[in-house]
Amino acid sequence: MKCIVFGASGYLGGNLAAYLEANGNTVNHGLQFNPRLDLRDPSSIADIDWNVDCVFFMAGRTGTLDSFDRYQDFLMDNQLILLNVLDSIRKSSYRPKIVFPSTRTVYKGQDQALTVSSKLESRTLYAANKIACEQILYAYHSAYDVPFLVLRICVPYGNNVGNAHSYGTLKFFLEQWNNNKKIVLFGDGSAKRTLSHIDDVCKAFYGLAKSTHLVNSIFNVPGETYTLAELALLITNSPEQIIFQEWPEMHLKIETGSTFFEYQNLDVKQMIQPNGQLKRWISEMRSKGVIDVEC
Repeated sequence: MKCIVFGASGYLGGNLAAYLEANGNTVNHGLQFNPRLDLRDPSSIADIDWNVDCVFFMAGRTGTLDSFDRYQDFLMDNQLILLNVLDSIRKSSYRPKIVFPSTRTVYKGQDQALTVSSKLESRTLYAANKIACEQILYAYHSAYDVPFLVLRICVPYGNNVGNAHSYGTLKFFLEQWNNNKKIVLFGDGSAKRTLSHIDDVCKAFYGLAKSTHLVNSIFNVPGETYTLAELALLITNSPEQIIFQEWPEMHLKIETGSTFFEYQNLDVKQMIQPNGQLKRWISEMRSKGVIDVEC
C-alpha cells in the first residue's frame, strides 16, 4: 500500500509507521510533506497529494481530567484537525481510506465484554472528542464517499521505536513501580481492561486497512483481559507492594469501571493470537531493566 501516517512522532503512530515500512509499504510521514506542516491550518495541508491507499490518522491528544482544563486544545487537536484533513480530501479527486484510532473510554463500563454495539458514554471531554470524530468520519462517508475504519483500543503496550512502552493504565503502573516500588490502586482493583501488544495493534490496523471488504466499520482491538489488581501483581510480583486506597472524588466521577473487549469479527481474530503475550513481555522488560525487579 501507499500510505500517509499523521502523528508518526507519537507512540501509536511511530510504531505503526515502522510496522508498515517493515512490511513493504510506502509510508509518507506527515512532516515529509512540509517540515512546518500544521494540521490546525487548512492552508498547510492544501497541497498534499491524496492519491494514496490509506491515511492513518494517528494525530491528536489523549487525556482524562486534562481534557477539561485544556478543552480548546482538545477540541482543536482532535476534532478540528480531522475536519481539516477530511475537507482537503473532499476537495480532491481521491478517496483514500481513513483509518482512525479510538478508545475504550467511549464506552459505558460494564461487567461483561464490550462489543462495538455496546452503549457509549463520555465521562471526559476526550471521550466526547473521540465519539464526535467517529461520527465525523461517518458523515464524510455518507456525504462525500470517503471510506473509513475505526479501531477502538483499550490499553496498548510494547515498544519497537521511541522510548514509550505504553500509555494510560499500564504506563501509570510502571511509573509507580519503577519510582516507588509500589502500585496504588483506587477501589478494590476489580475493574477489567484488555491489554494489546503494540505488534498486535499494528497487525490489526494493517490487516483491516488493506482489506477490500472491511470498510466503513468500527472494530475493537483484541488482547488479553486482566483486572487492575491482577495487572498490578504481574508487575510487582508481590501483593504486599500493592496499596488499595479510596477513590479521589474527581477520579471516581470520570471512572468508567470495567472496559474489556469481546472480538467477534473473525477477520480480526485470525490476525492476532495474544495469549500469554503480556506475561512474556513483562518478563522481557525485567530482563532489559525497563521494569525494575523487586527489591
